Parts: sequence; C-alpha cells; structure tokens
Amino acid sequence: MNRKLLSAVGLVAAIFLVASTIAQAADIKFSGQLRPRWEMQDRDFNDNTDANTVVDGRVRLNALADIDEKTSAFIQMQAIRTWGDPVLGNGSETANDQDTSMGVHQAFFVLKDVYGTPLDLKFGRQEFILDGHRIFGDTLWTPGEQTHDGFRLTHNAGNHRFDYFYSRNIENNSNDNNTSDNNTDTDLHVLYGQFKGVMGGTLSTQFSIVNDESLEGTAGQEDNDIYTIGFRQAGTMAGIKYRGEFYYQWGDSESNGAGWERDAMMFGFRAGKGFGGSMKPSLT
Repeated sequence: MNRKLLSAVGLVAAIFLVASTIAQAADIKFSGQLRPRWEMQDRDFNDNTDANTVVDGRVRLNALADIDEKTSAFIQMQAIRTWGDPVLGNGSETANDQDTSMGVHQAFFVLKDVYGTPLDLKFGRQEFILDGHRIFGDTLWTPGEQTHDGFRLTHNAGNHRFDYFYSRNIENNSNDNNTSDNNTDTDLHVLYGQFKGVMGGTLSTQFSIVNDESLEGTAGQEDNDIYTIGFRQAGTMAGIKYRGEFYYQWGDSESNGAGWERDAMMFGFRAGKGFGGSMKPSLT
C-alpha cells in the first residue's frame, strides 16, 4: 500500500480517537498488517464427510500517538473476511460488493501517574492478557482475537506490580417500564499481583469475578456469578526452567436451573533443561 495513503488513513483513524489533540501531537507512528491464513477444519468422525479448507484474511491499520511523556493514544482498525464468503455481500461473485466488515479492534488511551498518583490508567477497548493467556488472553489463535471494553489501573514499582481491571462484558439496554431494576448487565472484575525474585522467577496471583445479572428477575435463575482464584510460578532453578500453575473456580450456575453450582479446578506443571552442542537439544 502506498505509504502516503497508509499515513492518511492512519491519521484519520487517530483524529477519530482524540480529535485535534492527536493532530497536534509531535510523535505519531503508523503501522499495519496484511495476514492471509489457510485453515483445514475436520471436526467430526464421519468418514463420509471431507475436511473443510478455508482462507481467511486479516487487515489491520494502527495509529499510535505519543502526546507527551505521560499521555498516549492508540487505535487499531481491523477487517476480517473469509475468501469467497457470501455473508454481508463480500463474496467474489457478488457484483455489488457490500462488504461492511471493517471495525475497531482496539481504541484506548494511556495516562501515566494519573492525577499525581503512582497509578497508570489504560482506558477504552483493549486486549487483556495475563501471564500465559491461561485465564485471560487475546485468543491469538482466532482471526479476530478478543478485546474488552473497560479500563485497567496498574501500579508498578520495584519487584512488584498490582493491577485492577474492569470490563463491561454485556450491556443489556432494557427499559424499566415493567421492572424496578433494569440492571441486568454482566461485568468483569480482576485483581492481579506479580512478584519478581521468587524461587528464581516470578510469582503471579489473580482473583476475578464475573458478575452476571442477566437473569435478574427470572424465578429460580437469578445467580450466575463466577469466581476464580489462582497463581502461576515460573522461573529457573539449578539450570532447570519450570512453570507451575493452579486455579480454582466456584459460583452459582442457575442458568442451568435452580440450585446448580460451579466447582472446577485446573493445574499444570512443566520443567525442562537445555543442553550444549551445535544442535542445542532440550528436554521438557
């Protein structure tokens, strides 16, 4: 793509985010991505059906503006389509192409030391990734990848870090003509701590709440909250790289019926060592 055209598109995207402030910024960076990917999907055990092969294409245009040493803004436009898919009128055989797949993947600003506090604020649509994507990640194996609408407060000092993350997962825009409480939304709250220098590595802890009130007012199905707590420890000891993690999850699950509850856990451990030589083999 012509560099001037890419810059123009990126500048329009940046101005769309924070208007004239961005236009006056001294440092604006533009980037992009064109990524076609071939997939083979064979998801059943029926010998009479063939695997489905598709090619999906992802286009991204990015604009990053450093307004000053404590303020920045980022916007990422994204379009995803499957080659030949007739949905939304974007098939190759469609004479009148009505492709409307372009959207905003990320759009946020960052304020460091917000209001004179030792906290950094990241506000807007953003990817939320913790550790190895085990509980929270951007689902990078999917074409669209996952983002959240919310904000993140971070305190980072020395060998420790603390985060609070809030996301509005589901917004139910109902009216209150027939009910005294129309708060039937779903929210996510995450507390995260990271500590370096523990057992030759880093210890991470997290506690999260999915506050699901979408069933509010439904007899016998009002509670559907999810609570998750756990930790992850990764590092190197005696020349051996290791990683261990454990998470426990509980809460009501009345979307399945009155009296249903959640009770789940997962754990994992891995250890490995590398060896010398030209081949540099390793065992895990």
